[in-house]
Amino acid sequence: MRPTEPPRPIGDMYSLVYEGIDAIGTADASALAKLADIASSVPKWIGDHLAMEHTYPSPSGVMECRLNQWYFAKGMEPDQASPRGWKVRRAMGVLSEPYWMAVLATGGAKVDLPNERLDCGPNMWAHPDAVMDDEFLLEFKSVSGWGYKKLVIQHGGVEVLEKAHYVQAQLYMYAADFDWTLYLTYPADFSQTQSSMRQMKKYGPHYELQPVYLEWVARDEATIDMALQRAEMLARDQLSDDPPPREFSGVEFLNSGKRAWPCGYCLHLGKCQENIMPARAEEGNDESIRFV
Repeated sequence: MRPTEPPRPIGDMYSLVYEGIDAIGTADASALAKLADIASSVPKWIGDHLAMEHTYPSPSGVMECRLNQWYFAKGMEPDQASPRGWKVRRAMGVLSEPYWMAVLATGGAKVDLPNERLDCGPNMWAHPDAVMDDEFLLEFKSVSGWGYKKLVIQHGGVEVLEKAHYVQAQLYMYAADFDWTLYLTYPADFSQTQSSMRQMKKYGPHYELQPVYLEWVARDEATIDMALQRAEMLARDQLSDDPPPREFSGVEFLNSGKRAWPCGYCLHLGKCQENIMPARAEEGNDESIRFV
């Protein structure tokens, strides 16, 4: 019988995180010792992390467009280089994770780095960020200010607002055999995000944005089954020389001139558009899969 209640109240987890942030921020000797202890295990952990991101499919990318993943799996050259800003953002996100482990460990929690890859379905390896007190997984995410603002002010939580993160957490729980994940995310651009929210009438000029968002994510067997079936489909795609269908609109820009999500940020968009007529994209940020 799997537990139906989170391991502990979410308020207690916020208290633990804030205590750790303050301790490291004031150069507390014990907190810095925790950070140094965790840092000694980080190089292999980072290597495994980055290697996992370059498998197709991967737990973090299984929900991305089939055609885009096929291009990468076949080793095709992107139509444009990945912007350096993306590379910096991705690397800094990985490098920040030991900090968050130390933040949690400072309050007395036992935080372990699982320096191993776990089988997670066809062509996929799971590499959870950490395990806390042998009770639950930890998943750390750096998101844009726009994405963070959604989590803070909208309803639905990770499952609705950050579906790819939710699916990744489910696959990790499946591979590591856990029932709960503590999802911890923070904005990559805190000051800018806070400033933009202070300009909103609802919050006002003195609004203090919380520096971190926490949520308990419960194991969801239906989502796990969906993701494993999708991974099997993506693995079959790789065996064929014929490209699979595109799953999004193929539109690079909206009528307003803004880049459309996700195709406007696809590194293989040129090849994709050569043979498939883009559909019209309206304003919004609908990340649901649409066959076109």
